[in-house]
Amino acid sequence: MQSIRPQLSCPMRPGSADVSEPTSKHNEGKTRLSAALDLPPLSEAPALGGAQFVDGAANKHFDSPVDYGRRSRVTWSLALRQAFAARNVLYYPCRSLRSEIGLAAKKFLDTTNRLTPQALKIVTKRLFSAEGLLAGRSSSELASILGRLSEDAESEASCATAIDRTAFISLMGDIGALHADAKKASRSFSLSSEEKQAFVSEFSAALAAEDLSPLSDDILEKVAKLSAGTNVVGPSKKDERRRTREPLPRKGLYNLGDEIDEKLGVTDRLRIPQIIWRPMEIVTTRLWATHEPFVAHMSGAPGEILMVWDMLRGKRADDIYCAALRVADAGVDPGRPMALFSTEEQAERRARLAGACAMLVGIGHHSAVEVAEGALKYLGQDLRGVLDNPATQDAAHLLGAGAATDLFVELFDSQASTP
Repeated sequence: MQSIRPQLSCPMRPGSADVSEPTSKHNEGKTRLSAALDLPPLSEAPALGGAQFVDGAANKHFDSPVDYGRRSRVTWSLALRQAFAARNVLYYPCRSLRSEIGLAAKKFLDTTNRLTPQALKIVTKRLFSAEGLLAGRSSSELASILGRLSEDAESEASCATAIDRTAFISLMGDIGALHADAKKASRSFSLSSEEKQAFVSEFSAALAAEDLSPLSDDILEKVAKLSAGTNVVGPSKKDERRRTREPLPRKGLYNLGDEIDEKLGVTDRLRIPQIIWRPMEIVTTRLWATHEPFVAHMSGAPGEILMVWDMLRGKRADDIYCAALRVADAGVDPGRPMALFSTEEQAERRARLAGACAMLVGIGHHSAVEVAEGALKYLGQDLRGVLDNPATQDAAHLLGAGAATDLFVELFDSQASTP
């Protein structure tokens, strides 16, 4: 069995691993796949929290993952570790990550100059909404944000902020989601299917004019088969999770944002803003069986972000998101899928992956274990092939003892610079 541990080339940032890190021990009997971190056995399950939900003849108990995390020392410690590393790399990215963000932002800025005001309004709708990351700000600020990020790609000293970086990465996710949902009847983004398809058509024409590969139906289908949340990375999502009625403010994973920003010495005006989101409750048996923090569901969001990021970096259609999984066709050792790429391309790919997942974990959309499968496929490592029961299991069954946090803390730290 091959290890999925990413081969990281940048040194870890000193001092970041000791933030409330739980005691861990390695178990020689554990497979190499999940040997990154083996935490102590789960303690006796706590008293039921949340409300009882009756589904057919079976009674299912649901609980807030945040409330459960507060009652579990190990889960809370893992949440703090991964949230700290995620926000740290957004505030203090290394040159490689700044470059990857900036070059994509420059190309997106050029593309927006070809869009109508209506298309720009659609693409920025979620980001600048009352519940979005840039709530209360004018969408006219987008050009300034993209300009600072573009300059950041070439500058020795950073001239963009973590808010700029987080907003742009989030925006790439919105673009990916708009494409993925364009033909669905559901009114995601409060838009009809016709409105979404009209936007995709105009956006694709603008991309083609910039000599980029638009996200065709073939690309979207390939990415969906690999990373779409329901029935792929989260086959039991619908049975194990439900949304609550009321949207709530969220500032970082488990609302740890302010505590972490204080530790990092970030002033109030430069802190990554809160978002408003409808939380999920999760079946308590999954919470009891997993050390790793949960937030919502196993997520296809890394694929949605990374396919847009790849596209803006000029990748051709066949290489968007899926390139590292072509080891068999390329005659590359399956245990070293990143050997498909040059050293420079490997570094760029890891930087994009770290940025995408740092945004998702850093603002609290998802946790490390929830983004793990979609993220690792970008490095050519497929968890489906090593799960005992891939039809019902997900990344938490394999990495839920703490390995997901260990993997992503290392990835985030490899892309961080010393402030």
